[in-house]
Amino acid sequence: MRLSSIPLSWIVKHKFGFLAQMWRQQEPLLLLKGGYWTLRSLPGWHTDVEVVAEADKQGYFARLLALPAGCLDARSLTSGGKTFAGDLALRIPTIKARPRSKNAPPAAKASAPKASGPGESLGPPVLTSKALELLKRVEAHIFADPNCFTLRACCESIPAFKTRAYPDRYPKSGIISCLAGVVCLCLAKENGTDTARFINKSHPELAGVAASELGLNAAQGRRLFAHWSFDFLMPYRRSASAQERACAVIKRIERFIETGE
Repeated sequence: MRLSSIPLSWIVKHKFGFLAQMWRQQEPLLLLKGGYWTLRSLPGWHTDVEVVAEADKQGYFARLLALPAGCLDARSLTSGGKTFAGDLALRIPTIKARPRSKNAPPAAKASAPKASGPGESLGPPVLTSKALELLKRVEAHIFADPNCFTLRACCESIPAFKTRAYPDRYPKSGIISCLAGVVCLCLAKENGTDTARFINKSHPELAGVAASELGLNAAQGRRLFAHWSFDFLMPYRRSASAQERACAVIKRIERFIETGE
């Protein structure tokens, strides 16, 4: 399978643009661990569950019975979906190269990209098996107790009477924390140490410990723990339930693991 034969900017712009990619590449849409739908030919791209559900209602998808390895679910195009996707593909603009003037100077050779400065790695993080297992435990912890996570930079203990009175609002663990804090808490549980030592710690302290344990440099730590882009923030903020918020956080972690974004 070739990588994207359609400009990614066009696919992102059109809600069902990925159907044209499925049609052209003859590939299925895959549901991966973490709860997001993606195409193998579009590394780093994913679409919302709502978009897939809408395409299902339109009759564009059929469920694959034989799932590819590592997938939770998969969809292929129905005959109606192929017709729609084929028509959609016809709208993709073709980019033609401008003819060069006879008097134009020869094009300069492209220079090699400058190396990133210390701590500014932009590729996928090099994670040890231990670090990857820790992130998977963080995902499982957030999925099992969605209210334990907050976008606020904190790690706070919730009074027991609140967790009992409002179980749908407060975490079962009794501790609400940012992502760096959840990493620290999962690490403490793994090592059999007291989680209380992380309560009310400043975000830089939490992020420092978490990044160190995961083997992340400063730039990677900022991207994972502090500087979430619009693409990650909006699905979280638009979630209608705690479980949906948990899935949004897990998607964000999985994207970081795969691409370093």
